[in-house]
Amino acid sequence: MKSFWLSLGMTCILTSMTAVAFASEEFDTAYKNAFAQFEKRGESPKFAGTCATLAEQAANLNGINDVEKYDAMILQSRCLYYVGMKSTTEDAKKEVFGKGKNVADAAKAVQKDRAEAYFYFGINLGRWGEANGILKSLSERKNLQRAEEIARIMQNRSDRY
Repeated sequence: MKSFWLSLGMTCILTSMTAVAFASEEFDTAYKNAFAQFEKRGESPKFAGTCATLAEQAANLNGINDVEKYDAMILQSRCLYYVGMKSTTEDAKKEVFGKGKNVADAAKAVQKDRAEAYFYFGINLGRWGEANGILKSLSERKNLQRAEEIARIMQNRSDRY
């Protein structure tokens, strides 16, 4: 009976490890595919758009860890920022920069001690404010200043190690 429980326990552990390994491999492939699109963004902004979509899919995979989720969300926000910079209409800029700031804002909750989310939140927020006009920009000034301040503090902290 003892060997049965031991065998059952080992089977559960191995099954769990296999699921984690599969999720990690699936994430690595999805993230690499997204980043490959981002590297081609200079050829056409559509590659950055595809990157954002693929990065979002990578961030939503089941079984990934917080670091992987965070990295995919940051890549998505980064891609959205690029798409927004290449957008020609104010409405498109509002939508894309708004989504970029929301993704970065959500990433802050996933990995609180990393600066990239605050950086991408800040730059997307700044551009979103520009697209929405001076009054909207002024209403978001404190959020922008706080994001910049936290990003700088975190970056300085990580530079010491």
